[in-house]
Amino acid sequence: TMLRVAHDDILEYLIEGDMQLAMKKDAAGAWQVVAPQAFPAKKDAAEKTVSSFAGVKAVDFPEGKLAEFGLDKPRRTITAVLKDGSRVSLLIGKEKNAYQYFAKTTAGDTVYLIEKYALESCCPALETLREAEKKEEKNQSQQSDNGTKK
Repeated sequence: TMLRVAHDDILEYLIEGDMQLAMKKDAAGAWQVVAPQAFPAKKDAAEKTVSSFAGVKAVDFPEGKLAEFGLDKPRRTITAVLKDGSRVSLLIGKEKNAYQYFAKTTAGDTVYLIEKYALESCCPALETLREAEKKEEKNQSQQSDNGTKK
């Protein structure tokens, strides 16, 4: 893994740049989305996001100048604020191809290549984090169709 962080130690999770997201753990340990909108995060989606960040793996280690990889001016920065107040950040550069992005941590100069699906796991759409609304109505409509759904 590229980042030395335990997902349980993460209290805040921030995405800046070409995508915006901020999540914080509340006093009860539940994730709350605080920006760009405020709402309680779906527990499994929030935990998956934070775990994906903590466990992101490099598939290659290209060499060259940061500008070659778009890391001199990253398109996106993903930051975890830990229990001790320290921050761990992952900088996202340009695409290598349709399936991979260049990345680096703020802790070192090593450039990494990460898979697009790994980046997407770290950067969920807001709707992915939102609990489905009106669960009671959904349950009632499923019961009222007399079992015709499979």
